[in-house]
Amino acid sequence: MSEVKVNKISPRSGTSVTLGESPDVFNVPTGVTLNINAGATLVNNGTATGLSSPEVYGFSKNASGQLLITTTNAGADNISKSTYASFDDALFAGTGFVWSINNDGDLIATI
Repeated sequence: MSEVKVNKISPRSGTSVTLGESPDVFNVPTGVTLNINAGATLVNNGTATGLSSPEVYGFSKNASGQLLITTTNAGADNISKSTYASFDDALFAGTGFVWSINNDGDLIATI
């Protein structure tokens, strides 16, 4: 295996650089950070896999004081402005959170 160590990759001409060719795969190992700076654009012109869908979790209570959690069902459902306004709190996150309340009354999020 060969290794290339550089601090910057710039196009020889034009404004884009191509990494590899089909069907090459580029892996980012555990512990590595891929930083997309503010103002930069990350464009997906293909299929992104392994990513969760965006989700809205809205928290409110019913008349008995029980916790109600309303979601957008991984973006498949809409939450109206009036419903959103009724939330005591809201969280924007990826899908897959499971919510529970422990014996001390604390809200627990499990991914």
